[in-house]
Amino acid sequence: MLEFTFKGEKSSQYGVYLRDMPNIPSAEKDMDVIDVPGRSAPLVMDRGGYKAQQIEIEAYVTDATKLNAARGWLTGTGNMIFSGSSGVAYKVMIAGKVEDEKIGRTVKSRSLQIPCTFFPFRYVYPAPAAQEITTSGGTITNPGTVFSQPEIKLTGSDDITLVVNGYSVEARGLTDGAIIDCELMETFNLAKTASLNSSFVMDEFPVLRPGTNIITWTGSVTKVEITPRWRYL
Repeated sequence: MLEFTFKGEKSSQYGVYLRDMPNIPSAEKDMDVIDVPGRSAPLVMDRGGYKAQQIEIEAYVTDATKLNAARGWLTGTGNMIFSGSSGVAYKVMIAGKVEDEKIGRTVKSRSLQIPCTFFPFRYVYPAPAAQEITTSGGTITNPGTVFSQPEIKLTGSDDITLVVNGYSVEARGLTDGAIIDCELMETFNLAKTASLNSSFVMDEFPVLRPGTNIITWTGSVTKVEITPRWRYL
């Protein structure tokens, strides 16, 4: 039987199994293609991101008495990992109603239709450990097919400028360091108990592009630890 994991819990705990593996297409660019009279090629307006996808998962629950518990589990946002698709995880939001229908007259099983919003990209799973860089000019190689938005742990003090592939991140008056979460687009102290947004200046949060990425810095830096969040289209 095909099962999946959502928010860290296996579907088999709720007696829920997949009818078939869902078909999840590659992420689609968020852009408009406009035909302009007199222009030989279309005008492309690229917004720089990728679109989420609405996919309904076909499943069933083997014991109707577990249906309410399954409904409570199948809501919210979390990682979804399919037993037949090793090595990758999807970020999924379930916000709609999970529909059910009896299977036969006497069988306790119920079919389930689970409305899912799949965020763009397939993430490497299990998530790779943080990579440590202790010398300015070090590199980190992105094996994926699309840029990643890492978490960067910066250990150091006072004024620091971190440069990732030419993009500068300036920190002012750090006590012991900071965490730069490029996916959340937020900065925190090392304990993640307080925001440090007011201590940072940057045009945009850095990303790690496919291939080699160069990390440099100026200032009193002990080390830089990068949790990469590698992903694929």
